[in-house]
Amino acid sequence: MSSYQPPVRHDRPIQRGGGVAIFVKSSLAFTPVVVDSPLVVAAVRLHLPSGDLTVCTVYLPPSLAPDYVADSLSLLLESLPSPLLLTMDANAHHPLWGSPHSDTRGAVLADLFSNSDLILLNTGEPTYLSSAGTFSHLDLSLCSPALASSFAWSPHHDPLNSDHFPILLESCLSKNCSPAPPRWRLRDADWALFNKSLVLSEDFVTSNQACALTTAALTAAAQASIPVSASLPHRRISFWWTKECSVARRNKNKALSRYRCHLGDIALWILYKRARALFRSVVRQAKADSWHEFLSRFRSGTSSDVWKRVSALRSSPRSRQIALADNDLYISDPLMVA
Repeated sequence: MSSYQPPVRHDRPIQRGGGVAIFVKSSLAFTPVVVDSPLVVAAVRLHLPSGDLTVCTVYLPPSLAPDYVADSLSLLLESLPSPLLLTMDANAHHPLWGSPHSDTRGAVLADLFSNSDLILLNTGEPTYLSSAGTFSHLDLSLCSPALASSFAWSPHHDPLNSDHFPILLESCLSKNCSPAPPRWRLRDADWALFNKSLVLSEDFVTSNQACALTTAALTAAAQASIPVSASLPHRRISFWWTKECSVARRNKNKALSRYRCHLGDIALWILYKRARALFRSVVRQAKADSWHEFLSRFRSGTSSDVWKRVSALRSSPRSRQIALADNDLYISDPLMVA
């Protein structure tokens, strides 16, 4: 089971590729944002402890005229609630985000961004590696001025089998937004102390307030009388990953780093392409071997064994956090209910 909720996505119905999607971690409360735009766009409204945040992603195919892009993007920005984090595959070149030259679309977008209430987060590093071995600056990240100091922008060193480098936006906006629920060791509970510590309040006005006070009382009594298991941060595990995968990935990254230091060196570019192809082959083989080995275990055993093996495929537990809506106010902590 994935640790992410179903994505908010916009697929291109006719052309291949170029769609957009936003995956939100299951511990974050969010609502989709309905966008009326001819562009390929997806948007969500995250409900964070620090406040609401709109996250929007856009794909601008090369076929769109520059003026059409500017007009459509301007209307889109006016319709999105603030504060805003905007990411896009712009397919545009301009020195403002690190390109050595400017094209018509890049000039139009640079002018639009300069006149809008958005801050460009790009640092000038390339975000795209073509099949010919040239680097480009095609992916842009922008945000509202109040958020600019909250993000650290950088492209990942490994393109991860893509021609675009993943863009990392590190931020502390969602820290501690959904702490993991405690795992009570009920077998070791001191129930006499629990009953003695439990004090239920009868002084409340609304049912919501009664629920919040009862939850707080139960939690306080449990903390005084029931031990809690040590909570370790969850780490996703790929059961199919092998030492050969690690070696092939390391060799691929080394080849890419050497080519970065000697751009245009055809020999080094060929070595990188070979290392990348070998890495993909090793990964495919590791996945196939792992899957065949997993299926072979079903030839014998009880039904409980079968379900245990199926459950092992689940990479992480689902969060228990929920968000309640009350007159456009989203509440994810029951103690915040008045």
